[in-house]
Amino acid sequence: MSRGHEVRIDDEILDWFRDQVDLAGGGNYQSLINDVLKSFIASKREPIETVVRRVVQEELKRVREPKRTRRKAA
Repeated sequence: MSRGHEVRIDDEILDWFRDQVDLAGGGNYQSLINDVLKSFIASKREPIETVVRRVVQEELKRVREPKRTRRKAA
């Protein structure tokens, strides 16, 4: 579903998207912007298994590291 929203985008960014549409032989630059944003979001999502593994590995590493001894001030 698509709704109208006002978003401020630099002219150089809009020009680049318009150029890409022209180079492709036509289309809608706004749809291209949406496609790029959706692709970016999808690339940033991690499966829960990946997140859990990373957190467990970080915690195990932290627990296994020797505790740092504090030096007394002279």
